[in-house]
Amino acid sequence: MLWGSKTGLEVRLAPSDGRIEDVVLGGRSLPLSVGAFGGLSFRELVKRDRVEAQRLLEVGAEKATTAWSSAVGKDWACVTPYVQRVTGDAVAGGGFLRIGDGEQAGSGLAVDRRLALIPRHVCRVTWQARTPDPSMSYIVCLRLFDQEGMDVTATTSAPAADGGGVWRYSPYSNAHYRVDFHNRQADEWEQLFCEYTVPDGVSSAWLSLRVYTGGALQADIDSLVVDLRPPPGAWSPERRVGGEVRREGTRLLQTAELTDVGLRFDARYETSRDGLLANVRVTPLRTTLDSGRCLQIRYRLPVAIDGWEWAHNPSSCIVLREGVSASAGAPWSEYPLACVQDATGGLTIAVPMDQPAAQTFTADANGLSTQVDLGLATGPSTARTDFTFALYGHEPGWGFRSALEGYYVLFDHLSVNRTTRLGGWTLRLPKPLIADPEDFSLAYYECGVISTASREYCRKHNIKTFLYSEPWGRRQVFPDAKTRADMPPYEERLGQVRTWALGEGGNAKWRQAPRQVTAQAVLNSLFIGADGQGAYKVDLYSHWAQWWQLNPNPSLPPPNIAQVCRDYEIDPALEWADGIYLDSVSGAHMRYEDYSTAHSAAATCPLTFSRRAVAPVVLSAFSNYEFIAWLRQYLERRGKLLMLNLFPPATRFYGHLGDVVGCELRGNQADRHALNQRIYARQRPVSNLLQWKFSVLKRVPAMTHEQMASYIDNQLFYGFWPGISTAGGGTEPGYRYLHRYFNDPSLYERDRGLFTKADAMLRELHDAGWQPVTRAQATSDDIRIERFGPNKAGGVAYLTVCNTGPETREAGIDLEPEWWEAALGTKGRLRMTECYSGTDVQFVHREDRLGCRLSVPAERTLVLRITP
Repeated sequence: MLWGSKTGLEVRLAPSDGRIEDVVLGGRSLPLSVGAFGGLSFRELVKRDRVEAQRLLEVGAEKATTAWSSAVGKDWACVTPYVQRVTGDAVAGGGFLRIGDGEQAGSGLAVDRRLALIPRHVCRVTWQARTPDPSMSYIVCLRLFDQEGMDVTATTSAPAADGGGVWRYSPYSNAHYRVDFHNRQADEWEQLFCEYTVPDGVSSAWLSLRVYTGGALQADIDSLVVDLRPPPGAWSPERRVGGEVRREGTRLLQTAELTDVGLRFDARYETSRDGLLANVRVTPLRTTLDSGRCLQIRYRLPVAIDGWEWAHNPSSCIVLREGVSASAGAPWSEYPLACVQDATGGLTIAVPMDQPAAQTFTADANGLSTQVDLGLATGPSTARTDFTFALYGHEPGWGFRSALEGYYVLFDHLSVNRTTRLGGWTLRLPKPLIADPEDFSLAYYECGVISTASREYCRKHNIKTFLYSEPWGRRQVFPDAKTRADMPPYEERLGQVRTWALGEGGNAKWRQAPRQVTAQAVLNSLFIGADGQGAYKVDLYSHWAQWWQLNPNPSLPPPNIAQVCRDYEIDPALEWADGIYLDSVSGAHMRYEDYSTAHSAAATCPLTFSRRAVAPVVLSAFSNYEFIAWLRQYLERRGKLLMLNLFPPATRFYGHLGDVVGCELRGNQADRHALNQRIYARQRPVSNLLQWKFSVLKRVPAMTHEQMASYIDNQLFYGFWPGISTAGGGTEPGYRYLHRYFNDPSLYERDRGLFTKADAMLRELHDAGWQPVTRAQATSDDIRIERFGPNKAGGVAYLTVCNTGPETREAGIDLEPEWWEAALGTKGRLRMTECYSGTDVQFVHREDRLGCRLSVPAERTLVLRITP
């Protein structure tokens, strides 16, 4: 049975069982791997009867010899002493370790040896800690190594964390790290711990424990212990799913009932003009399950691709060899596609972003796969139990970027631009209200409820207003608490919310809504952990607060937090605002595991499962998707816009949902981070908001004019409008006294010319449209290139050329002659103009080469306009 497309990709399935018999790419039949699974398969995670831990490390301060070194930043064996042995009131024995020096954030100890690890095992780090000020947090860092001893920290995806926490990668310490650890009481020994699931390909790790930020920046540590144990769940053997394939119109349908395991699989294979599409649905044969099911389902193309390149992002690729496996991330991929290619052809596997699931891609020398973690609930649930994927060919020369070009064609409905207003993001209007905010490209105003005068000013200058909303939680404020230790215990905090829900306090408000309604919504929406406890964070802005973490699915039993946001925030604002701004759309809100049966019953997105509890869960990434997708449709019906403060990796699920997107930055944006934004936004407007050095609670010196020019050029390179909130300055500490850029005429008047020049070029770039394949390369590694346009034959194209290095670089820019001449409709002649200076750039044009040489200053961007 032939499953084929007009793009030259064909897959032939055996009618009897769906086995893959042939894969044809661009007219070439690819060899199949002998003995490899092809088509559908699955395995199931079940609880182990017994799990025993292995002690890897035990560090105390009782011996004269040290088992540690001082560490700060990337230096894990630094000379400056950030750890010392102290005698006195220890947990065990007569000594303990004191880390930090009271001044340096991110300083502490590193153990003196690497710890041998086993992939997919759980590494548990436990320590006793005390500090005089519990507002200080600790950071746990792990630097990773493969079997050959190579450092693989930066290239290894950070795993999910326990309790809703987040492991991340930091280039500053070159480590996977977590920072959400605090003492509850001052000057009291307390046991703290974290768990880290060892990623595939990691054989050992180096551990560092440090003081992170806040408080005294010094702490006492004792009994630092590391244990390694197998995961609580064990996988069943992978089982192939075979079922008869039949044709129904233009589709192929496959059904398999596996009565011995109580599952039915229904697969639908379709073709489009631009690729192959498949949908797989899994259904339990019994409507009510005795226990939840934790399934990992795979679809595999068993093609022999030894020697092919694999890429799952635009920045790196690896060569697949026997024994080498590649993953796009776990439990979901970094991007909604991955690809393999050799010299003559490329093959892409992808997922549509409007069908979210815990889905990723893998490859080895014997095939290319997509896999999905799918949970089946014990009780009734409206959650989808299916997943979708696509296959298509791509031009091999440009790898991932070419695959991305094909993705935009196949799923063009995911990148529709709904706004013509272009410009920058601001958190404050200029003070005083200036006559010409257009000079600063002010276009998107993130605001609360604003005055009539401010609304009229925004309408006059076509500044779109977006009401602030943050539905991921509600802060229960404790104004009398001076430190974290002053806050009441968890049960008292939750008890107060329950009391409010019963009506205590009469007409009191919790933000805009009646407190009684909000309190009940918090109880109905609270993420419930495996231990039955509600999820929360503790934070400090103006006051210490308990930040309850909530499921914002609008379909939860009412009243829920989505309903409160709609009735008391969103609907009143839409009487005057142009749209809604959602704050903190980030990875920090994606990893909560929700065990509430009421929440799983109301879910629409697929359930996934917890590897720690071996049970189906609602993952907060998907409950957040339920809210954002609902809100976008709600606003679209009313002619309103949605703006997202969107950070990677949250772009993976929500990158297609914002009409205007951006994120807060501490300074110049890293290339990988910015390119992620550009890819997910495609040609929709992007504006980031500068919060200089994230100086929220402490003041730092104001940015110089040169630093502002560097920031604007950094954003210009990707076609982003440079928004700004703070640029440093001021003297008074605390959130209340943040020194806002547009409240300081001496700063914004100094930089006015930088913004006006950039705005003109950004409008040209936006009109041309960003393109993923540059068709140009630089001869220097420090030089980056992006292409905009042409958006029609014979149109104008642009190259942005950025020097990311610390010094001026002379570099050659080589263009693909045939492509450029065809795209611009030239007859061997092109004109290139540098837009800042207006000067022409001299081309070298021969039969085998088209290009030029440029001198690019450090951390600056040139914009090259290319015309026939």
